[in-house]
Amino acid sequence: MIINTSCANTISVKTDVWGSNVNSPDPKAQCYQCALPQFFNDPKVTGFKNCAQPARQYSIGITTVDPTPKNVTYKVYLDADGSGNINAGDVLAFTSAPISISSTSSYASGLVALPPPYSNTKPYSEYNYLILVEGATLSNSVVQLLDDPGCIPLPVDLKTFTETRNKANVILKWTTSTERIM
Repeated sequence: MIINTSCANTISVKTDVWGSNVNSPDPKAQCYQCALPQFFNDPKVTGFKNCAQPARQYSIGITTVDPTPKNVTYKVYLDADGSGNINAGDVLAFTSAPISISSTSSYASGLVALPPPYSNTKPYSEYNYLILVEGATLSNSVVQLLDDPGCIPLPVDLKTFTETRNKANVILKWTTSTERIM
């Protein structure tokens, strides 16, 4: 089956599981489980990294379109190889307690720091975060990369920075003490 929609969308379909009694003299196919709901790209994970120092923090949200409550956990991996996928060299930095979600009950972590040394020690604090959501009742696990571009440092050292309001506009002025070519 081909479903003509974006891979970013949650897809809900109903499937049938068919079976037959092959040992009977007249085997007939029959629907074993009919209209079984299946959800793809679900649950949905959103989030960002907050790069404030001294400890980096993250915030994630987990939602589902499925009305049936399900228990999930999320794991935070540090993307050591920069691939955007969970691989053998990536570091498991945190595993949540079980979380119950449904279409009427989502999850929001708020700002959370990983335990030391992962949130405040290089190289760990420089890696992007991979969020893995899994659960026994999910039809698939979901991986979301948190690679917030706000975590990219500017290649300058500021000497001064001022702002002045001019009616509806704001004028920004700054000077740098050093600038690096990246």
